[in-house]
Amino acid sequence: MLRKQTPIYAIVLLLSIPQHACPSPADLERRAYTVDDLLKIEEIHTVRFGPDGQTVVFEYLPPYDERGEYGVERGGQILKLSLSAKRQAEPLFIHEAGKNYWMGDVSPDGQRMIVFVASRHQTKIAIYEFETNHLGVLDEIPQLNERFELNTPLWINEHEVVFSSLAQAWTQNKLRSRPHVAGRTSALWERAFAGEASSAALSTTPSDPWYDGSLIRYNVITKRSEKLGRGRYGSFALSPNGSKIAALRLGQRSAQNPVGSPIDYYRFDTQLYVFDLENESSQSFLPNTHVLMGSLRWSSSSSTLSFFAWSDSSAMRDGEHHLLRNGAIHVIHVEALSPSWVNIVPSGALRMPVVAEWTQEQLVIHGTLGDSTKLRSIDDGALADAIANRQGKWHAVGEDVNSAEELVLGGAHSWKVHRFQDGRLLLRTDDGFHVASDGGLPVALEFPTDGRIRILNGERGDEIGDTIVFTISDDESDKVGFLDLARLKAVGPAIEVASRVIAWDAGGRKVIARSDTDVGGKLYLQGPTTDPVAILSFNDHLSGVDHPRWDTIEYIGADGVPTYSCVLLPYNYDPEQSYPTIVDVYPGTGKSCKTGGRIQRSSLGAKGPLANRNEILSASGYLVLQPSNTYQLNHAEDSVYGGLETQVDAALNALERAGMTDPERIGLWGFSNGSMASLWLASVSSRYDAVVPMFGGSSPYIEYFSGATSSEFHLDLGRPLVHLVNYESEHGAMPLSMGGSAIDDPLRYIKGSPLDRAEHICSPTMMIHSDFDSFSSYHYEALFSAMYRLGNTAQLIRYYGEGHGVRSPENIRDFYRRILEFFETHVASGTPSNRCGSK
Repeated sequence: MLRKQTPIYAIVLLLSIPQHACPSPADLERRAYTVDDLLKIEEIHTVRFGPDGQTVVFEYLPPYDERGEYGVERGGQILKLSLSAKRQAEPLFIHEAGKNYWMGDVSPDGQRMIVFVASRHQTKIAIYEFETNHLGVLDEIPQLNERFELNTPLWINEHEVVFSSLAQAWTQNKLRSRPHVAGRTSALWERAFAGEASSAALSTTPSDPWYDGSLIRYNVITKRSEKLGRGRYGSFALSPNGSKIAALRLGQRSAQNPVGSPIDYYRFDTQLYVFDLENESSQSFLPNTHVLMGSLRWSSSSSTLSFFAWSDSSAMRDGEHHLLRNGAIHVIHVEALSPSWVNIVPSGALRMPVVAEWTQEQLVIHGTLGDSTKLRSIDDGALADAIANRQGKWHAVGEDVNSAEELVLGGAHSWKVHRFQDGRLLLRTDDGFHVASDGGLPVALEFPTDGRIRILNGERGDEIGDTIVFTISDDESDKVGFLDLARLKAVGPAIEVASRVIAWDAGGRKVIARSDTDVGGKLYLQGPTTDPVAILSFNDHLSGVDHPRWDTIEYIGADGVPTYSCVLLPYNYDPEQSYPTIVDVYPGTGKSCKTGGRIQRSSLGAKGPLANRNEILSASGYLVLQPSNTYQLNHAEDSVYGGLETQVDAALNALERAGMTDPERIGLWGFSNGSMASLWLASVSSRYDAVVPMFGGSSPYIEYFSGATSSEFHLDLGRPLVHLVNYESEHGAMPLSMGGSAIDDPLRYIKGSPLDRAEHICSPTMMIHSDFDSFSSYHYEALFSAMYRLGNTAQLIRYYGEGHGVRSPENIRDFYRRILEFFETHVASGTPSNRCGSK
């Protein structure tokens, strides 16, 4: 039986709670999970030790329906909790009403911390002083991380920070776009009707291809701000002596950039800049070249910079590793070395090159060495095999940048590395962990026990100091251990932890572990020789909930091999009964359920309230199926969804054979990209009594053209070319591959369009959308018009002021009320319907 991870709720702040104090789940009277339970969810995000090691600070979001601002993904309160006294958590500083806060990075000396302060229309950056308990808010609007921007503010020393600041006209797309746009639209309308200015000024797309903004250097002692450069920057990298910053200026991606390969999923044009902090100057490099964000690396003791780049007239797959040394650019071209590429999404549809790293002065590149031909295309079978079989190794590049040799002999090498403060690297190979430095043989590290080892410090980009904090996992438990690098031996035994470790102190002697269960959650303090002590309890309202249980169904899939699909069992499940079933379909989910595995329960984090949608259905008596399907098998019959029905039917048939599903009561829904998939199934199959597509599309043809423009009422800061890349990629390479553009082959797009099969969608259909969704509203408007004209049963529900899903509490309640009523009428009741469907 597989269970998902319990969401988190009501905060009870207690110290030294014995583990036997709470009644066991079996002792409690259990009830079904409700929408009210969902809306009482609290969240705990970043947790870290205070500079004195005697306090813990963390981000806390109150119960969802009490937050007030639902456009903020992470904003809430920052609390501190003393570990040396029995007291409740309290705000780290005075929080202003109507504002939300979250933590940024801590200064090198640990005495200051960046804090982000979100108000109604914008977000400001602030500096918190631990010693004086003072929060100083800057008069700047920092650019927060969007996808792949990597522009976290950078501490350049104990009292100076560098960050990218936006022009005053901009705001954060995912934070305050709704009230900002509403207010701005109203003001523009008033000015236009008063004869003062045209409302066309609402457009937020800059005419300059390089985004506006400033690179700011701020001194927390003098309170002085200095503008280092104009533009919007990301991917900051500080040289070892602190005298230079490498950064990428961000611009609007040109429509002429090649988009024919999955690995070209890149949202911005970029240009390399180096800022000399001592001489107060800057220099740009390679004006016609794009640099991969996150690839900037300085050598440990010199001013040599490495990065991955490609020409703006070519694709990312044709890029090379580069060096900037003494003001000159050198291309690293080692004969017969094929650099590795890694998946940035589980399906492998999007890939990025592995970033080169440095020991101290020696550059190392991950890849395969020995092939006579340098492999570049991801479609090359040999390179695909090298990635799949993890045969890549780290190779040290020679002084002439045209030769390389294996850094550690024997076995394959993981592409993930950890960096030490002195510039050494911690590598993982088939033989274990090795510490690599300039010259000499890598030193093998010996951990105290066997098991699956995970290094904790260093995995978030921070550098390892004197102690390695690690966990060892086996089939029964997780243990935490501390390895003293000076003595190369463990500090105390590896001891069992309550759950996953989420924070550790600077000395590597204490950790905070988090446990999420069906009765709520706890944070535990743990040291190398002490038992875990509960310091924080949250989401206690879930103690009375009988959470839906996840299971797996095993069967022979459409490809003739054993396949597993996820099944969420209904409340008070009786294995002797057959239940009304809702199929939650999403294209390319793969064989995600494994026997003996564990599915993590969704919470109300970045995914939003709709992440819990299947649990609400389960609590209402439905069995929910998440069918395994691969986009490779979906692409059949010359259509992007041609093989989807066969894969979904295999899972449904298995449930029917097991007597779990009532074949006369089956509904269907799909969220986001699952929307079009659900509509396609409804158009080709007659087994579905009702279908609910939501916050998605109805036509690849519409999505292709709307994917190149900013959505209505959105303050998009980059051209959303993702759908162009997805659709134009070679057939079978990505979930929505069409093998070309809708301009060149419109009939292929129409053939794969549920909208153009509207006459075959006879199941009652309820489309749910919003005015701020990234999917064009025309998707559902067009389908609703078609079904209305055909006389088929259809509803179109539109939520105003919402984005990709619903956020506000009343809209959440309304959403689930409508869904449950719709499925009760058309699915649970067993009322026959004209389901149609046609090949």
